[in-house]
Order: sequence, then structure tokens, then C-alpha cells
Amino acid sequence: MIRSFTRFSGRISRKTWWLGNLLLVAIAAAFTYGMLHSLGYSFGELTNQTFLRDEYKMELYLQRTAGIQLFTLILLFVPSTALMVQRLNDRDRPMWLMAVFWAPTVILTMLAVGGKAYEFRYGAPQPTTMLTTVTWLSYGTGLWALIELGFLAGTPGENAHGPDPITS
Repeated sequence: MIRSFTRFSGRISRKTWWLGNLLLVAIAAAFTYGMLHSLGYSFGELTNQTFLRDEYKMELYLQRTAGIQLFTLILLFVPSTALMVQRLNDRDRPMWLMAVFWAPTVILTMLAVGGKAYEFRYGAPQPTTMLTTVTWLSYGTGLWALIELGFLAGTPGENAHGPDPITS
């Protein structure tokens, strides 16, 4: 399965895709938690109303989490894309879908890094209209990707990308 994280050809089964993505989610969660903890943040503090209403502390927190989000995206881009390409190959689907599936994640990350995700109104950070719009697009494309890559079976038998990963 480790080769699946670096290979951009061939086919993988849904099971391999699920296991690979669960591992990547666990790595992302552990990395994010570790980075936030090393910066002095705790989950209890993030629910504290005093912290949430302190504009300076919240802006600093949002900037730091945006940086962590960008670094995590860069760190996991290659293995995640490799898994996606191989599932698209298994389904014999066009590669441009990869760009469609990645676009909302990249746009959300850029909004956060660029400081355009939240505005401080009513004494607390509020999502911008752009963030809300892209988030809804992200839900739609994420659901589409989940169905396409995680639930629908690959093409039976051999296709242009190699033998069926289930039978070989």
C-alpha cells in the first residue's frame, strides 16, 4: 500500500483508497493538534468566550491555523493526489476531475492564508461571504469525490491503466 502514496499510474481498489485516506486524515489531525499544542493552544481555550471575543488573540490564532493548514496541504498533496489519480484510473475517469476535486480545498486554504476567510464583527470572527460560498462548493465537490472515488466500483477487468486491482 505504501507505493500507492507515490505512484501516479496504475489502479487501486476502493479498500486501498479508504485505508490510505484514513491514514492521511490521521496524520493531518495529529500534525495539526501537535502544532496547535506547541503554539500554546488548547481545545478548552478555543471555547472560552473571553478568548473568542479578543480580536488580537483570534486574529493571531486564525493566522497561525492558516499557516498550519497550508503546510498540511503541501505535506499531504502528493500522497493524496497519488491515491486520487489511481482511483480515477481504476474508474477510467478523466484526469481533469482531479483539479475539480482539489480546487475548493486549495481556494479555502488560500482564503485563510490571505486573511480573507473571516471578518471580526459582532465581537467575534464571522465567516466572509466568499468563505461561505466556497465552503458550500467544497461540500458538493467533496461529496462527489467521495462517491466517485470511495463508493463506486472500478471498471471490471483490464482497462487502459492496467489490470483490475481486485482480481490481480
